[in-house]
Amino acid sequence: MTRPAAWTDFAREVNYLVEMDLDQCGRSFGTAPCAATGTPCYYSWPTCKNQTNFLQGAYTWKFSQNTGPLLPGYYNLLLDMETYETRIKPDEALTVVGTLRVLLSDSSPLFWSTPGKAAAAQNAETDGTFLCNLKARNPNYKGRAVRVYRGLRSWAPADYELYFAGIIDNWETTDKGATITLKDNLKKLEVQYPPAQSSDNVLTAVYNGGAVMNVTDAGAFVDPAAAGGVATVKIDDSTAPEYVDYTGIDEDAQQLTGCVAGRYGTRSVSHVKNLKIGNVYIAAQNDSGLTTWDAVTGLPADEFFLNLLCNLGRISGLATAFTTPGVTVTADAGTTLTVSDGTLLPDHGFLKIGTEILGYKANAGNVLSTLTRALYGTVTATHAAATPVYLSQFSEQVGSWLNGCLYRDRWEKPTALKDMVKALKISTFAHVWQGSDSLIHFKAAPVALYNTAPTVLTDASHLVGNKTSKNDQEDLRRTGIVAYYAPTEVDAAEDPKKWLEVVAHVNFNIESELYLNEERREAFYCRCIYRQSEALLMAAHQLMRRQYGMPALKFILDAKDAQYYDVGDFCRATTKKVRGITGAPRPAVTYEVMFKKAVKGNDVQFEYEAWDVTGGEDGARYPVIAPASVTADYDAVSAEDRERYGFISDANNQVGAAKDRGYSIS
Repeated sequence: MTRPAAWTDFAREVNYLVEMDLDQCGRSFGTAPCAATGTPCYYSWPTCKNQTNFLQGAYTWKFSQNTGPLLPGYYNLLLDMETYETRIKPDEALTVVGTLRVLLSDSSPLFWSTPGKAAAAQNAETDGTFLCNLKARNPNYKGRAVRVYRGLRSWAPADYELYFAGIIDNWETTDKGATITLKDNLKKLEVQYPPAQSSDNVLTAVYNGGAVMNVTDAGAFVDPAAAGGVATVKIDDSTAPEYVDYTGIDEDAQQLTGCVAGRYGTRSVSHVKNLKIGNVYIAAQNDSGLTTWDAVTGLPADEFFLNLLCNLGRISGLATAFTTPGVTVTADAGTTLTVSDGTLLPDHGFLKIGTEILGYKANAGNVLSTLTRALYGTVTATHAAATPVYLSQFSEQVGSWLNGCLYRDRWEKPTALKDMVKALKISTFAHVWQGSDSLIHFKAAPVALYNTAPTVLTDASHLVGNKTSKNDQEDLRRTGIVAYYAPTEVDAAEDPKKWLEVVAHVNFNIESELYLNEERREAFYCRCIYRQSEALLMAAHQLMRRQYGMPALKFILDAKDAQYYDVGDFCRATTKKVRGITGAPRPAVTYEVMFKKAVKGNDVQFEYEAWDVTGGEDGARYPVIAPASVTADYDAVSAEDRERYGFISDANNQVGAAKDRGYSIS
């Protein structure tokens, strides 16, 4: 979209628009197939007079600011709105706190209760107030989608930019009208999966590995279509527990259909009646013919994450971030996809073409194959030549930093999806957050990886004066990382005895007499890791960020600069608040933006907190193994690449002809 005016022009008044998608039946009262008669209902499930033919639908209610212009289709009732903060919290499951409170004034009831329906097929309102009636007709308002748009007073609604997308978390009636609390889309990850199963739900006939399993209540099991096409149950047989996949449910016959027995390292055996069964969630390849869980192959991190977020968390795949690799479609044959330059795409991953998301597992030349179409809530389409191809940010990051890494896990008890995400985040050392563009972003290894270095922010030209501060965050410094991986039990908790393997990363130089032999180790329990290579990578990344602490720089930018920096971005800054070992300001330190929020009562300035990713004040590089695309010869790469990636040192913790400081592993 081309803005009608530059965002640098903030002399005009900033305005907001709010859109809420609330439930409304898709039928027309009294018109077939609706068989209701008499006084029309309010097109909600509680008031429906013919629930057999109720059709779940939605109506978008639109609100504009009461101080702004009157806009067609919008109710001029928006009084105020709290600005919200975007913050990455590496140690928490949901890495962003996105909360927005919208204050609406109330008004007289509408004449017709349900806009969008023919007047003859809806009820007239004579009592109550507009917002009170609206809430009463929508008792299931929680979790319904909301979008907030931001623009200038003179703009048409179509030119406003998306400011926040999320769901309704609470709706309170106040003396001024209503306060509606919105949460970002990651709030959906607070639901638990797999659902709890009754102990009375058992096998009602012998099961010996066939395509049909007879159960007490088939309707109580997970719908496979809502879980990505396949769901899994565990037969709780004390002598031979077994995982069984299924693809369908027949509630009339009380059967699970499309069953495939002996999954994920279990054996297909005959099970007697009355054994308890229940849904489980297993993130791993559908390996067959294996005899132990240890032999099961894991998933690439992007597939693992997207399944948790989109299939189980009900977040639209189109709400996740995509990048532009500079590739277009050459030919779409349905089962294969030919692109203009396959070398610009990873070996496997997920793409968005038009409004379809598809996955591929083979990339040979310019031909992508082993395709899975219509993923994450999208539909299959045929894509014409020259159509742009967008690469999932998850796949782009995995291809850059976690290429070839595989992760697996299994949950047999109801667990919050956010806790599953947290377990995988720890194992991959990743950030997952909803950005200011309202898309779900992913960063697999939060180090300074960018094609074009951002503009250097300076005290004189960018940082708002006298509002810059630095916190050394010394308490975050660590000299060693211990990673526990390959758990021996499904729920290993934080008990070292329940983990098969452990690997320690230590920077011996830090623990020398220069630091008074101070040792600060931290243990990470990585339940999704089952191979040493991933454990080493995770530990290296953790030590990268924490061997010298993570100094934090707080500052304020005017809107003309703030438009270029959002949470998760890298910025470079030279400020008198940050000085090196000589006492002079350190030049162009690279920071990762961890927090952004509009200054209260001020739409043209933004507060930031950014963490130093260059290894601390003494200029030491961070210890991370360089990606394969980076020249392995330290002396041959640019100073920029040396700062970005670092290199493994020799026994004296030195690297290159200049004997620069490196890092070591034990």
